[in-house]
Amino acid sequence: MRKKILLRSLVLTGVAATSIVGVASPVASADPSDACTYFADCNSVGGHISRATVISRAMIWVNKGYGYSQATSDAVNGTGENSAQKWRRDCSGFVSEAWRLAGTAPNYGRNTDTLRDISTEISYTALQKGDILDDPVGSDGYDAHVIIFDGWTGSVGGDFYMIEENPAYGGAVKHKASVVTYLRVEGIKGRGGDGGDNFVPRRYTKITTQ
Repeated sequence: MRKKILLRSLVLTGVAATSIVGVASPVASADPSDACTYFADCNSVGGHISRATVISRAMIWVNKGYGYSQATSDAVNGTGENSAQKWRRDCSGFVSEAWRLAGTAPNYGRNTDTLRDISTEISYTALQKGDILDDPVGSDGYDAHVIIFDGWTGSVGGDFYMIEENPAYGGAVKHKASVVTYLRVEGIKGRGGDGGDNFVPRRYTKITTQ
């Protein structure tokens, strides 16, 4: 969750951005050949999942415009599959939905802390579509938060496209470029020039391209 209002000065790597218009609506894409077929638990709740499927599932919620809520009573499915499952409409509930993790009572998804139990830390430059940047603690007045990585905007190690459920952006899940202030303030581990290293790049242990 983000408590602070995040729509402040936006900065790309070395380039000032005058507004969020033009960088806030990139088109998500996925390699159609990126399919999960090798593992017996492909396409099942808590099973192996392809990067393409992660992004596709995330964009379902983006296109539906689900608003932010930490209330379990507001949990939804919205994917059209695994109808017995539903997930909280907050940042970690959204990642749980995209990764097709169990979405059942009482929590309806994992949180920013327990996502670490099913993922491994990677380097910033190793990030690929469907990985996450997870801040389980928060700092500098910001609460814990997690976002989904969706590819570099330019060169590897620079800015990137991200998908997040965040109440500061009109209350709905968004797909946009990583030009938001809080990423610079709290910092991404392994990226120089930030104010810290709170956001840790992580990879789901069951994400696959096979």
